[in-house]
Amino acid sequence: MRARTGSGEARSQGRGPRLAGDGVRWGYRDPAVAVRYDRRRYGGLGGTLRAFFVGRAVRRALWRGGFRRGVVLDVACGTGVAARAAVGSETRWMGVDISEGMLGIARRSHGNRHLWVRADLEHPPFRSSAQFDAIVCLRFLAHLPVARWSAILRTLARMTEGPIIIGLPMRRSSKHWWRAFKRGVGLRAKRRPVFGGKMVLDAVSASGLEPCCNLWQSPFTDTALVVVRRVGRGGHPEAGRAGARGLTGGQATGAPRSP
Repeated sequence: MRARTGSGEARSQGRGPRLAGDGVRWGYRDPAVAVRYDRRRYGGLGGTLRAFFVGRAVRRALWRGGFRRGVVLDVACGTGVAARAAVGSETRWMGVDISEGMLGIARRSHGNRHLWVRADLEHPPFRSSAQFDAIVCLRFLAHLPVARWSAILRTLARMTEGPIIIGLPMRRSSKHWWRAFKRGVGLRAKRRPVFGGKMVLDAVSASGLEPCCNLWQSPFTDTALVVVRRVGRGGHPEAGRAGARGLTGGQATGAPRSP
């Protein structure tokens, strides 16, 4: 299948669902598009609740991955909603995005509490050696061809020895099944790219990483947060096997719960 983007039509490379491709990522450079996105996704009561669940889930995922304090790199940070996970003075947050329009909203929302940098994470401006204590990567991979996932993850792995939090819309979610039910009875339902657990595990394994655990962003979402680390640096015993079982089975797994 094909997805129309602002720069034409694009096919996803490798095995995977329909993807928006680079046209979507670059389309968000328009400040007006960024404002509409933020209002649609995080405006009103429903948007406030969504932002709350994102922040809470990211905070729990970081904890389960072994992060306690330090500098977090937020890849493709968008309007900065994941920075809600930064609690206390011992966590510093750096958000990076290709869209200055998105970063402008993040700066207005969070003020000077965090650092926001414009960059393309396919060509990061940072040193290759580990300099961040954790990395958050929410839905960034969903905008890229599957064939490029492992290269991106290898790049991120070189920048941290801590956990990497990958957020992706997944099959086996309640939201995915609800949309399928609506289409089955003849009702309209949004079609969004969703990914299988094996597809994610293949990219993680090819990147020299292993799953630590995973959890759903909220009970009502199709987004799962997959916590991965470099091989041999799992957050707790049996981390890799438990994380793999949970990802392919759609269950939250893994480490001690955050306080």
